[in-house]
Amino acid sequence: MPVKAPQTAALVAVLVAIALIVAAKTMKTDTGQDEPDAIAVAPAPDAAAPADDEGKLPALLELGSVGCKACKQMEPIIAALTEELRGKVDVSFTDVVKHPEVAKQYEITTIPTQVFIDADGKELFRHIGVFEKEEILAKLKELGMLKE
Repeated sequence: MPVKAPQTAALVAVLVAIALIVAAKTMKTDTGQDEPDAIAVAPAPDAAAPADDEGKLPALLELGSVGCKACKQMEPIIAALTEELRGKVDVSFTDVVKHPEVAKQYEITTIPTQVFIDADGKELFRHIGVFEKEEILAKLKELGMLKE
């Protein structure tokens, strides 16, 4: 019996989650110690932007893992953007190894991934890999998520 598309998608999501967990368990940080989730945990996609919420901000989600070297490069960038964009754009980090349900919800296959979501909760853009601060700011402006 052939495997149907929904079954295939579910299987791929489970395999990605397992691969991320295995990778995180085998990777050690520079200190060799486990680290906390980092900056903040992103909301579930449904909670990213309630439709009737006045004053809701656009969001930049950084999806990665504390054990990932490229994700480590993103950490100071995301920390700086969190401070710089406070009150303008909600910036958050989620460790998808520790929160595989978020990886599944956002269909994350490679980390780090940055997801740009407008104030209505619609995904506008995503980038995979290291994304420099100035490039992120330019993309936020290009997408109309950040006013001059």
